[in-house]
Amino acid sequence: MCRSPVALLRVGVLVAVILASRARGDVSQDLSKESKDMFRTDVSPRSEFTTTGFVQATFYPFHDEYPANFGLPFKDEVTARYALTTDVTVELVKAGVFGRLYLFLPLGDTRPKTSYNFRADPILLEVQPSIGYSWTPHMDVRLTYDQAFDLGKFTSVNEVTPWLSLSMRYGTTKPLDLGGLAELSGFAESFFFLPGFEYPATPGASPAGYPVKDFSRAQIVNARYALGFNARLQPKIKYLDRLFVFGDPELFFGDATLADHDRFGGEPLTVYLEWGIGVQFTENLELRFTHGEFDDLGGAPPGLLNLRGDGISLRYCW
Repeated sequence: MCRSPVALLRVGVLVAVILASRARGDVSQDLSKESKDMFRTDVSPRSEFTTTGFVQATFYPFHDEYPANFGLPFKDEVTARYALTTDVTVELVKAGVFGRLYLFLPLGDTRPKTSYNFRADPILLEVQPSIGYSWTPHMDVRLTYDQAFDLGKFTSVNEVTPWLSLSMRYGTTKPLDLGGLAELSGFAESFFFLPGFEYPATPGASPAGYPVKDFSRAQIVNARYALGFNARLQPKIKYLDRLFVFGDPELFFGDATLADHDRFGGEPLTVYLEWGIGVQFTENLELRFTHGEFDDLGGAPPGLLNLRGDGISLRYCW
């Protein structure tokens, strides 16, 4: 039986009203859910960037000042009483790309065996930017440039040459549990220094125009390769869980000179040993006692300056 156009129209209107009513209910439920999520205290927008790093202030005691200059007569060899350090890394999480900036600013006007004081004159500024890519949460590759700039009292500026490295790092993303007794964290990193930008791994050369004290600028041997390690061990035992020990040794290899940048030998050159003990006050604040020194592995010129230094540092990290 055929229906009239008016009857068909009524049926169509009724169906439309029913569908609209159901759609309105679904939309209301969705909006209600979104509104609840907006005001939930446990939901927060995830940033596309992460930032990690630290800022640190260091004091060097008498007779353990930081050797910012070397190979000079004592009256001209300005060393540092203090230092400010910062190391910040910003990563674009989804892309795995990151940028890093390290800054080191030693301050002082102490002269070995000549003048010990508490002045805080700027000596130099070391600037070290890096860019890198994280293959996995544990492994990344990075390109790093380093140069120290004279701020008025950096006489050895021409002996501490700029360097440029390509490196690969493998490290922990969170501390490793050692049977409930302690936690271990850190990384290992291998370096290749590009020709013309080798690492200045034999400090101690006398600057041009000064009497030769230990060895001359022409005898400098720079590193083509390096291996670096960083480790931190913190007990989990009650009453000791605020203490930690750390080490940051770097081994240098190579035979490049300031006059010949085309040498790719891997002979052992020098090692820089840095280690110490610390106290963790809060999750972000810690006190560190650090010792550092350069030692010869057989390839350094005679008279290598070991650059011993001991510092007391307050570090805020995030």
